[in-house]
Amino acid sequence: MELSERQQEILRIVKQEEPITSQELAHRLNITRAALRADLAVLTMTRLLEAKPRVGYFYNTEGSPIWLKNLLWGTSVGEVQGVPVAVHENTSLYDAAVKLFLENVSSLFVLGGDSILKGQASARDLLKVMLGNGDYNRLPVSVAMNPIPGHLWLNPADKLYVAIKALLEREYEDLPVVYNETELVGRINRAGILRFIAEKAEKGGPD
Repeated sequence: MELSERQQEILRIVKQEEPITSQELAHRLNITRAALRADLAVLTMTRLLEAKPRVGYFYNTEGSPIWLKNLLWGTSVGEVQGVPVAVHENTSLYDAAVKLFLENVSSLFVLGGDSILKGQASARDLLKVMLGNGDYNRLPVSVAMNPIPGHLWLNPADKLYVAIKALLEREYEDLPVVYNETELVGRINRAGILRFIAEKAEKGGPD
């Protein structure tokens, strides 16, 4: 369900000034109560608003899944993605591990000589190989990475819901965002998505 601009404005006003009567809402929106009636009916039926006789309208927090669904389907990956941290496939295991911890990320993306995304390596992937090999200054990170098939990356135009579903299906907390199937342009992770949703919730829902 997609809310109209006026319905979103009604929710914003009610949340800030609850309880508020339909007459007061109509005055704020500069419309008649009759014109407002249909919008209020939609918002109360979907439980985004609660009406109390002789008191007015209240914002119903139990209706938040409605705006959350709109948010997840109305937001693109490109709006939430962060900066990717990548290394060349010939980078040593040691240098890759240092970069991972200095950048404070959960995994690195590994690029080939043509700068095309080849794989991904987490701290666990690196340590698993380094602990069994003393020559980790010479071994390339490619020996520890997991190759990334084409269906395991996201496009900036993908919806946020698609990203969440993909993250749940993978062991990594990060997923690469790739443009034109070759160019690494970002990363998206669980923490970034949760932060984005929390910021929207504090403002009362989608803009």
